[in-house]
Amino acid sequence: MKVFCITTVRSGSKYLAKIFKCAKETSAHHEPQPIGQVHRLTLNVGTGDPETVEFLEKKIEVINDKETKHYIETNHCFIKSFWNIVTSFDEVKVIRLLRDPYLVIKSFYSWNRIPGNKNWHLSPFASNNMIPYVVRDTAVNRLIWYIQEIDARAKMFEARYPSIPVYTVDVEELNNISSVDKIFKWLKIEYSHTQVEKVIRDRFGINTKIDSVTEKRSIDFTREEYLEALQAYLFNYYKKEQSSIVSDVFISNFKNPTINEY
Repeated sequence: MKVFCITTVRSGSKYLAKIFKCAKETSAHHEPQPIGQVHRLTLNVGTGDPETVEFLEKKIEVINDKETKHYIETNHCFIKSFWNIVTSFDEVKVIRLLRDPYLVIKSFYSWNRIPGNKNWHLSPFASNNMIPYVVRDTAVNRLIWYIQEIDARAKMFEARYPSIPVYTVDVEELNNISSVDKIFKWLKIEYSHTQVEKVIRDRFGINTKIDSVTEKRSIDFTREEYLEALQAYLFNYYKKEQSSIVSDVFISNFKNPTINEY
């Protein structure tokens, strides 16, 4: 069985990979080579572009060379540049990994990563995006758009491949062994409870250090400022797109997420 992950950058996919490394008869990887640089590949998936075809063939070859019973890859580039390789395997399952959008955006800021500025990130100005970038161009708006775009691509994937099971989980749920156990039971893969418990304990120690670094490196971007920016973004976006549907990933940020509130 092959397992892939649909997620944004800065969502905890590396942590998820560490958990999956505790699985038996499984080869688990976080962003293995070839990773899938986004800018060129995402524009050419399904077009027959030689460089893209070469990448996809190499990716499939590397995966098939793994001799374990199961292969798991947590890679944000999957939904951006090589999601269509799922048709090359007999059995595929997908993990939809979520994280509070505010924390994703704050983490982006802490590392000075903005969509459109790096090869690994989607550009809001690409011609084949699912969500048009129709708002004022700011760093915050690019990040909000990015999360919205990944959500749209996740829905596209599920609609295109309805027979492929998708399990949705928030990264914070992975701090609980019972939630992790549910994922492994869904995958029907055995794992070491002792090793997973150690991964969870280690994460809390690591996070304490990361948070202290983040506070020093990031701009002062509070949750209140995020909500204000999100409201303005959604108001302008849905006004221009003539829609009143809020992306699922943002609904938790509002008590009553309707367009009238904006």
